[in-house]
Amino acid sequence: MDQLIGYMLTLPTYGSWLQGGDKGFVKSGVVCGSNPRLLRANVKNLQKPPVKLTLSQKQVIRVEIYQVAEIIRQEIYSLAVCSNHIHIVANNIDTEISDVVSYYKRRTSYVMKKLGVEGKIWAKGYDDRYCYDQESLQARIDYVERHCEG
Repeated sequence: MDQLIGYMLTLPTYGSWLQGGDKGFVKSGVVCGSNPRLLRANVKNLQKPPVKLTLSQKQVIRVEIYQVAEIIRQEIYSLAVCSNHIHIVANNIDTEISDVVSYYKRRTSYVMKKLGVEGKIWAKGYDDRYCYDQESLQARIDYVERHCEG
């Protein structure tokens, strides 16, 4: 078995990428297409409007992600903080990926609440893409670097 050398995490903001939407969605590792009925049901279940990060919020989140990475001793190869999600490409560390995601979400949520943002910041769950060789890792880095600005 090849050794996991890194991964790309995608953390959507609350209400931003709902199952059934035009962009499709990933469920249990399978990419699914648009489903208007499912999308309507998910929109109806939202408890507040979708979270769209402002430029200043994105800058704060970027700083906090790097601080968390330093604390957990994870090297971030590429980071994109967009208005409705973030991508992190990082090395694999001896910590469960779900715990790594939890560290990033908790710290950024805490700081956003201190800035006056109420309610959930992040959607439940996340997407992870594993990299077992330098080629796949570089492909994820390239994707994130051209994905969104600031």
